Amino acid sequence: MLQKIHFPLPEDSLEYLKSPIASPWILVMLMLGILYERFNNLYYSSAVAIYALLTGFLALWFKLPRWFFYVIVILLLARHIHIYGLNFSKISVDVDSTRDEAVEVATQTLLQGKNPWSVSVGPPGFPVPISTGPASILFAIPVIMLFGEINWLTFFVWLVFFGILLIGDIITKNSTFPLLALLFIEGIFFTEVTMHMSLEELYYPFIFFPLSYWLVNRKQYFLAGAVLFIPALFRLVYIPAILGFLLWCAINKQLTRRQFLKMGLGAIIITLTILLPFVIIGREEFINNNFLVFALYLSHSSGWLDNNFIFHALNSISQTVGTEIMVLIKLLITTLLLGLISLRLRNLTHPFWHITAGAFIALTITWSPAYSPVDYALFAILPAFIAIAFTPSPFPHQAKDLRRF
Repeated sequence: MLQKIHFPLPEDSLEYLKSPIASPWILVMLMLGILYERFNNLYYSSAVAIYALLTGFLALWFKLPRWFFYVIVILLLARHIHIYGLNFSKISVDVDSTRDEAVEVATQTLLQGKNPWSVSVGPPGFPVPISTGPASILFAIPVIMLFGEINWLTFFVWLVFFGILLIGDIITKNSTFPLLALLFIEGIFFTEVTMHMSLEELYYPFIFFPLSYWLVNRKQYFLAGAVLFIPALFRLVYIPAILGFLLWCAINKQLTRRQFLKMGLGAIIITLTILLPFVIIGREEFINNNFLVFALYLSHSSGWLDNNFIFHALNSISQTVGTEIMVLIKLLITTLLLGLISLRLRNLTHPFWHITAGAFIALTITWSPAYSPVDYALFAILPAFIAIAFTPSPFPHQAKDLRRF
């Protein structure tokens, strides 16, 4: 029988939110940069954003409570995501991207009682196979049924993601939430390209890792394993990030074999549960055409940009041994690198730097998007944001608060 699960926050959270922000100058500089950008490109600006920025300046100047400034940042975030993710994502530039279209077409095909991977997307004469995972399709069903598109699902996922960053800030009291939010709004990590081209579906699974982390800390290992493996059913490229999490469980948390077995059982049950409707609907067609077929094709065909000696060496090895052996070599390199990094990070109280390392290795070694790396720029940035939010400053009581979470 499952134990009752609580969601505690530090007792002095209210005091923290009532206090003013110390050393706000980096926030002021970021807001000035955003304001300058908005005034120089009024097409992407809005009165709400400008007034919120001006109010933020006043809040910092007069040392108003932290919660007041955080509300302003949340308002800015919501408006920014709404403008770029819902409005401007529908203009012509989105035609060049098929990632959101793949989710929508796959989900609609499933709702029609057909195998989602038997259809393709893209312009006439240039069909693109659907690589969307089964969890992504099931995740999108309610929104597709209501709106016919995933834009509002993306809006919701962004708000959940920044809600996770806010929780991390409150737990660790490290004042990182406004900094990370303003960096996102500034677009320094190609966030606007991601939203313009509706590429966010690749990043949905990152919201599951904090939940799995919380469940591990609550000793709910079966549920933790189930939640942890969901990202792999969105995209197989998440497996290195999952491996990073598991290495944290083994080295930092020192879970027992029995506890790992519970996590494994949870992973198996969630996999069977998610795949069941696709097997029932697709039957033989699902066996022949499924998300694994295109994923395995990519694992064999992906190369590296020949712009540094490491990638040049990997390309040379691949040409020598062939793609079949190179897949095994890539998996071996991924495991060894993650193992070494995890040993170096063995004193951390959270797994998010391990997950970031796994995501970075997945994007550079396990699978390298040689044709358009900007499309995947956030794959290692978003888990790094979570890691920063949950990394406590070096005060003992803050580290204790994080362990209690």
